[in-house]
Amino acid sequence: MRAHVDPSVWFICMAQIMLALTSVSCDTRSIGAGRGNSVNVPAAASPSPSTVIVNTPSPQTANPSPASPIRKNDFKNFIYPWYPTDYIPPHGERKITLRDGEMKVDAAKNTDRLWASLANISYADLTGDGKEEAIVTVTTNFDPNGSVACIFVYTLRSDELRLLWSHETGDRANGGLRSLRVEGFDLVMEQYDIKFDWAKGSYEEGTALCCPKRFIRSHYRWDGERFEKSKSETLPNEYDNARFLGYPSDQPGG
Repeated sequence: MRAHVDPSVWFICMAQIMLALTSVSCDTRSIGAGRGNSVNVPAAASPSPSTVIVNTPSPQTANPSPASPIRKNDFKNFIYPWYPTDYIPPHGERKITLRDGEMKVDAAKNTDRLWASLANISYADLTGDGKEEAIVTVTTNFDPNGSVACIFVYTLRSDELRLLWSHETGDRANGGLRSLRVEGFDLVMEQYDIKFDWAKGSYEEGTALCCPKRFIRSHYRWDGERFEKSKSETLPNEYDNARFLGYPSDQPGG
């Protein structure tokens, strides 16, 4: 015999079951995928307290400084004071006039007895005014052999080139240029040194122009009116010849 269930009791029980089911919830968030449409996805985990996000700034490129005005001058096509001072050409002006960095003087019997050429241009602030000077080296070769040089230092005054200083060097061991560099505001020049023994009619110590045993290192500094030699020392030459070691432009950053 089947038990009779009061319909009102059955309805109350079913209502309690439905209420219990609707009270169960999930940890979800709704992300709108369009108006009237959404997709439920699990809630994202909170970042760990140890996680640090650093915004690294973009690399900054320094603007290059404008070119020094003195660098705009064409020293390859330029007129320099005459040197060597003890050589007088038989004709022509006593000036070094370079064209494309070269000048020939006193051609005789299809042989150039003397020719000059631009060897180097370096730039540095030698006067302490924050502006560059031009350090120009011109070399002169003789026929059949022999070579001398002259260092010219130019600056700009009221947009015009002004020669501040010039210095002649000799031939190889006999005062030849060994190196030229800049230290602070000093122009440091090294020249080979050898003495001629007039009594014996030869160079001292049995050496020759090719092989100096010492050199002189001199520091020249601008005193506001001229370049003065501030220091000089004689040092042994560590090489067995009169090799050239470099210009200021060969230095780091030069």
